Parts: sequence; structure tokens; C-alpha cells
Amino acid sequence: MHVHELHSWLGALPTELAAQRNLLIKILDVVERDERWRWLEEQARTQIWRLWAVTTGVPDPQYGLTAVFDHPAVGEPPTIAGTIAGLSAADIHRAALAAADLLDRVSNMAAEAIGGDAPGAMGSYVTGLLRTADGRQM
Repeated sequence: MHVHELHSWLGALPTELAAQRNLLIKILDVVERDERWRWLEEQARTQIWRLWAVTTGVPDPQYGLTAVFDHPAVGEPPTIAGTIAGLSAADIHRAALAAADLLDRVSNMAAEAIGGDAPGAMGSYVTGLLRTADGRQM
């Protein structure tokens, strides 16, 4: 299943989690287009930090990393360091997989924190595809 096929398959999600669903789709799109480095830098970690702020109850979670740094007792998302990549395709793939896995976990935690539903099956699907690709172009 490719990115364009996922939109009809997913259906509607609560507004709070729509961005997470779209980001999981973006993971596949980025891997298919081999734009992993840019995506990791621009989008994945930003959303992880925002969801982490929601999960931990930090005020103004839309500011993500900045909001969490304003509350140092919260700490950082588990395994966030694994989402940083070097320049090799294999390392970028490893970091993309780590980001997708962490995004899935913090999304579920954030959904639980706000009493919403997370698209858990989507996260498992995306991380499964990334594991299967093993650094190769999808």
C-alpha cells in the first residue's frame, strides 16, 4: 500500500490526532521520495516534542521543545536521541524508523492523556513497512 492509497483507508480521526495521522503518512511519502533527512529535521521531532508536552501536561504544548525546556523536570521523550541521523542512507533510515516508533508511542500516550483515540494500527503499519524496507528505497 502506498501513500495515495492510505488516505481512503484511514478514515476520520479526532481533530487532536489528525496531525499525527498525517505525519505517519508523511513518513511513508518521505521514504518513497528519499527525502528522509529533511523530514526528520523539519517535522518528525517537532511533532514528537509537541506530543510529549501534551503527554506530560506542559502548558502551551504547541511550542513543543521550547515548552518542555521551560519545565525541565519533565525531561525528554524516551529514545529521542535515536531520531538524530548522520548523512548515510542507512543511518537516516535508522533514525526515521526510530522517529516513527517514538511518534507512535508518544501519540498513544498523548491520546491517553487527553482521553482521545490514537491511530495505533497506523503507527504499527508504518513502522512495519520501514522495518521491512531495511534502508532500501521503498
